[in-house]
Amino acid sequence: YGGVGQAGLEAPSDGRVRAVLGYLTELVQAARAPIVDGTPQREGGHRIAHSLFSIAQGHALLCGRQQATIEDMQVCGRIALSTMPNDRRPIIRALVDPTGTGTLTGHMIEAVADVTRPTAHKRMELLTTLRIATCSESETDGRETKILSVNEVYRWPNGLDFSAC
Repeated sequence: YGGVGQAGLEAPSDGRVRAVLGYLTELVQAARAPIVDGTPQREGGHRIAHSLFSIAQGHALLCGRQQATIEDMQVCGRIALSTMPNDRRPIIRALVDPTGTGTLTGHMIEAVADVTRPTAHKRMELLTTLRIATCSESETDGRETKILSVNEVYRWPNGLDFSAC
C-alpha cells in the first residue's frame, strides 16, 4: 500500500460494523470493570473502540481491502472475549452465546466455570453488579433456584459469528 501511513484507509460505510464495534466496546467495558465500593469502574470506551477498530482495519488490509467490513469484526469478537478476566470469561461467553437461551442457573455456572456453588452464586452477583446480567430466583422446582439472565444490550449481535470466537 505504498509504505507506512499510505494505506488510505476508509471509514466504514456499513452501519453493522459501527454497531458491532459499539457492542464489543460496551461488552469489554462492562466485563473488565473492577468493583470499587460496590460500583463498577469502567474504563474509557474510546480507547477500546479505537484499538478494536485498528485491528479490524489491519485485518482488512491483510485481506487486500481498504475498508473494514463485518468479516473483519470477527477477529475483534475473539479479542473482546479474550480480554475479560479469567474468572468472568466462561460465564459471560455462556450468557452471550447466541445458541443458548441467555440464562444460566447456578448449577450451569458451576459446570461452565468449574467452581463450587457458593462461588457460582458470588459470580452471579458480580455479573449483576456489572449490569451484564440480572439474577433472580425461580420457584418452579420448589427450591428457589438462582437464575442469571443476560441484559438485553449484551445479547450477541446478528451478523457476528460466535462460533469463531
